Amino acid sequence: MPEEPSFDAAAAIARLGGDVALFRRIGAMFLAQQETLLGAVRVAAETANAEALERTAHALKGAVANFGAEGVQAAAEVLEQRGRAGELSDLGADLDTLEANLTQFAAELTTHVDVDE
Repeated sequence: MPEEPSFDAAAAIARLGGDVALFRRIGAMFLAQQETLLGAVRVAAETANAEALERTAHALKGAVANFGAEGVQAAAEVLEQRGRAGELSDLGADLDTLEANLTQFAAELTTHVDVDE
């Protein structure tokens, strides 16, 4: 059984007033910064910096909200809340969930952004 899509590209484009070129530009910008965003979340978790974890997970959550990538948003929300609460032990599974969701989303987004016309 195929995985369920991580976001609805048509809905994301509709949120941008149907502007496909804008969607592609925003998508390309996100793809260019996604590794940096994920890396910042990982560093915050690995250094047990609760404030940075909250801030970086929130930033990542906001970045994917433009696309409606609910799996990534939910995984980032968990880490944001854990940072806010100072619950920094055993973050590995939550980080892995975030990374898996982000990887799937980025792969799907790439198919919509890397279209030469």
